[in-house]
Amino acid sequence: MLSHRNLVANLLSLAEVQPLSYRDRVLSTLPLHHALEFIGGLMVPLLAGATITYLDGINSREMLRA
Repeated sequence: MLSHRNLVANLLSLAEVQPLSYRDRVLSTLPLHHALEFIGGLMVPLLAGATITYLDGINSREMLRA
């Protein structure tokens, strides 16, 4: 089980390695219940104020549309 402390540590570490700003846009492709997507695709962009785009389905047509 991941603890709150562990999630925050992962968030802060990833934010150092992959800094984002409010001007950035992130395309979310994995389900949010996946730990990597939760931290890298939701929490890091939220911390930076970046825009997050979610797909209706995972296929090339949806990715190009987004």
